[in-house]
Amino acid sequence: MLNLFPFQIKVWLALNIAKGYNECMNHFSHAEKIKKGFALSKDITKQYATTYYFASLFLPRQIRPPVYALYTVCRISDECVDNNSPEAMQEALTKIKDSIASAYTQQECANEILCAFKDVVERYQIPKAYFDELLRGITMDLTRRRYESFNELYRYCYRVAGVVGLLMLKIFGCQDLRAQEYAVKLGVAMQLTNIVRDVKEDYAKGRIYLPQDELMQYRVSEADIAHATLTQELKALLQFQIKRARQFYEDSLNGITMIKGMRIRLVIILMAALYARILNVIERARYNVFARRARVGLTEKLLLVAFSLVRLIMYQIGNNPRAGNHHR
Repeated sequence: MLNLFPFQIKVWLALNIAKGYNECMNHFSHAEKIKKGFALSKDITKQYATTYYFASLFLPRQIRPPVYALYTVCRISDECVDNNSPEAMQEALTKIKDSIASAYTQQECANEILCAFKDVVERYQIPKAYFDELLRGITMDLTRRRYESFNELYRYCYRVAGVVGLLMLKIFGCQDLRAQEYAVKLGVAMQLTNIVRDVKEDYAKGRIYLPQDELMQYRVSEADIAHATLTQELKALLQFQIKRARQFYEDSLNGITMIKGMRIRLVIILMAALYARILNVIERARYNVFARRARVGLTEKLLLVAFSLVRLIMYQIGNNPRAGNHHR
């Protein structure tokens, strides 16, 4: 028995070393997938969300990859309901739902992007309910082409954009529940800006997001939009939409002091400034949203960085600058 004991120890050591090696290699492989997923997410964000990516460069380096991973999943989810047949869109949306759900299980990741996404939702404890709400909003693009009132439109904006603000709060490590209201407002403001900017593109997809009761109030017909006719009535309607979006931007920044970290605060102020500037571009084009897509150039973006730094300092010393004071 004593003679066999050393051999048993050797066998035990060999088996456990082999097991440890396999576990180590599996962990290494998984870690490599996560790393590659973050790299792919960064590339997608850089290619398809130039403004978002530009602002993200001012975030602390360690939280940029999680931001890119969340953006990529949101982007893929949103894109699945565009440029496809209704059947293909429904099938793609079902796959997205299943993929997001799998990130909240012990299932092995299907691809690198999902591995990175799973790492983020686990590390930052992001509730699945946020993504359930996001997907409900995206599903609305399959079932709804018109919105009768702003209340209905707000529900859509909350789901597809306001929830993104809540996701970002998790990445930013904000524990103040009061900040949620302001994060949602910023997301909604950005979505309202997209709606004004993309009137032409959305109509080409069969959608009009401008509330039907407001179209009637301003005497704007769908034919005006269909034929890209920039009437005085449509200009007045777009002016009203811009004014409302700006109010959401202004209200959202009232929560900036609830965010910890100067660089994160700067990025939030900068994001609001960059997207709000799209409204200025539309105004400079005399509200002609049919001629060309409103974009903010690099020079103007750099100027807005300086402007945002000034606003950040003003917030720090106790003043509360209003976005509405810097329209032009």
